[in-house]
Amino acid sequence: MIREENILMVGGNGRNIGKTYLAEMAIEKLSRNMEVVGLKISNISPETIGFHGVHVAPVEQDFFIYEESDHQGTKDSMRFLKAGAKQSFFIQSDDEHLQEAFRQFMQMVKHGVALVCESNSLRQWVEPGVLLMVRGDEQAGNKNVETLLSMADAIVPARNHIDFERAIKSIKFSEGKFSFLKDN
Repeated sequence: MIREENILMVGGNGRNIGKTYLAEMAIEKLSRNMEVVGLKISNISPETIGFHGVHVAPVEQDFFIYEESDHQGTKDSMRFLKAGAKQSFFIQSDDEHLQEAFRQFMQMVKHGVALVCESNSLRQWVEPGVLLMVRGDEQAGNKNVETLLSMADAIVPARNHIDFERAIKSIKFSEGKFSFLKDN
């Protein structure tokens, strides 16, 4: 496990619960004062390819790293650019190759830059400066998600704009490190 204190990681217990929106809010706030990089990680297996849109690379590849350049579309990596990220990336990988993909990605970005990452799967390899989890109505039922919820600096109710804002106000980035002020 490696510690990357310059990472704000956003995860959640389901789809369409506001993870990307929460990441966008963080990017928008942070990018007013500093350079921010956005990262979306999709853990893709052959049975879930239909859920992941047009970035999806052939399954034969161990992993795929794509730097987004389009500010106009609706894909998550595009939304990060629209929110103010200086750069935005998409990584597609299975669990077996995610650590290798992340190491390669880290060589592509400036050391110590504020990095906002939407991913559940990366947490198995990386301990971020701050982990925010969005909890939807559905029961996780997944041991990995339950573990992530227990490790979170904050658990934010799905699609709750007020709680999203409160969580974002509690995030600080200073001297290359994210921190979360719990009493904010």
